Amino acid sequence: MEKLSIENLKKQVDKQFNHYKYVPLEILFSSNILFSKHNGELIMTIKNFFNRYANHSYKKIEAYRLTQKNNELYFEKVGYLHYRTQNEYTKITQIEIENDQDKNKGYGTILLKSFEYFEGKYSNKKVKVIGAFAPKHIKDTEKTKHFYNKNGYAVKKELFSKSTIIKKVLDPRTIPSCKTIDGLNFIENSKENELSL
Repeated sequence: MEKLSIENLKKQVDKQFNHYKYVPLEILFSSNILFSKHNGELIMTIKNFFNRYANHSYKKIEAYRLTQKNNELYFEKVGYLHYRTQNEYTKITQIEIENDQDKNKGYGTILLKSFEYFEGKYSNKKVKVIGAFAPKHIKDTEKTKHFYNKNGYAVKKELFSKSTIIKKVLDPRTIPSCKTIDGLNFIENSKENELSL
C-alpha cells in the first residue's frame, strides 16, 4: 500500500470538487469532507449544495473510493444521498449505490453516518429526520427496513397512505464522532489510523 500524500490529496480535491473556488480549502476539508477507512479502502464523503427551487434547500452527499497508482489519485463514485432541509425537519429523499457489486458492502451506512454528522454538527438543536421507501425498494422491504433499523431509524408502515416511512431525531450531543488525522476528518467507524491506499 502506498502512503497517501496529504498535499496531493488536497490539490486533487480542490481541482475536482471545488470547481469555482467558492470555499477556501481549509473550510472545505474541515466542514464539508469526511473520510472513512472501510474494508481496507479509503472512502471520502463530500457535502455539496444544489438548489432546485427557491423555497427548499436541496443538498447531497457523495461517496468516493480513493485509489492511487503511480502517485496518481483517482476518485471513483460509489454512491450518493440526497436530502432537503425545511424548518421543522430534514427529509432524506434518496440513497443510491452506483454499482450492483458495491451494494450491501457498508457504503450506504457511511453515507447515512456522514449525513448525520453534517446535519447534527452544525445545528444547535435536535434535527428531526424523515424519509419514505422509494417504490423500487418496496419489493426489498425487509432488507431496507434492516438497513434503517441497524442505523437507529424507526421504520413504520403508514396505515392510510400505504407508504413505509423512516424517522429519527438527531441530537447534536450524540451525532457520530469524528477524529482528525493529519488534518483530515475521519468518521467514527474508521478503525485504521494509517493514511494509506
